[in-house]
Amino acid sequence: MHRSIRLVAPSALAVAVALTGCAASGDDSTAVEESPAASAVAVHWSYEGEEGPDHWGELSADFGMCQDGTQQSPIDLHADDQAGTDELSVDYGTIAEHVHDTGHTFQMDADDDATLEYEGTEYALVQMHFHDPSEHTVDGEAAPVEFHFVHADDDGDLLVVGVLAVEGAHAAAFDDFIAATTQEGDVAGDIDVAAMLPTSTAHYAYEGSLTTPPCSEGVQWLVMQEAIELDAEQIAALETAYAGNARPVQELGGRLVTSVASLG
Repeated sequence: MHRSIRLVAPSALAVAVALTGCAASGDDSTAVEESPAASAVAVHWSYEGEEGPDHWGELSADFGMCQDGTQQSPIDLHADDQAGTDELSVDYGTIAEHVHDTGHTFQMDADDDATLEYEGTEYALVQMHFHDPSEHTVDGEAAPVEFHFVHADDDGDLLVVGVLAVEGAHAAAFDDFIAATTQEGDVAGDIDVAAMLPTSTAHYAYEGSLTTPPCSEGVQWLVMQEAIELDAEQIAALETAYAGNARPVQELGGRLVTSVASLG
């Protein structure tokens, strides 16, 4: 796999933090005060009841895409999705980061450069967060956990890498992140982001949206086909932190989902 280290313009990160902060924080106005959708921050939403996914589009004019969008995420993926090709290279390593509670999940913000290149465009890792259970399903089956690695390019366009997690061996790479979910306030440290990904680069690719309000579309999704493993204790810890924070799968419509083999 080709690896290169490149710096990311601060302006791109500012845009990305605004967009992803709105998606993940919901109640954290300081995270998105520069975002065009900042007014959406004051609106409370949840994963159940009258403020749950079925009603997101009714809670605010800024959330209209949650109800009226035609390219929404997550979706159900299939092992026999159409084979395709694309160009993906990942340049992750150990980075400085801090973890905080957004009110809907725990989120790890990247304080150093970690990038990937997809189809000739470089994207910087902005943040990672989790959903329990997974939001994407494969042939109708959800995994216990899904991690979202949110990236942005210099124009603020988003690419999200979805990583499903199943019960198995202990994953030491997630120890610090999971430990941070039991602590008060922001928790800073260093973390090996590369070790959080599966060894295979095989993935499903499709055009979708943010999975939380305002459900903005135009997001490039890469959902890794190989699940990582967490042990039962790690899964239970994430469930204790936030269980049921997953949006139901959305209609595929006429979108194409491609299944891309590992690059080796």
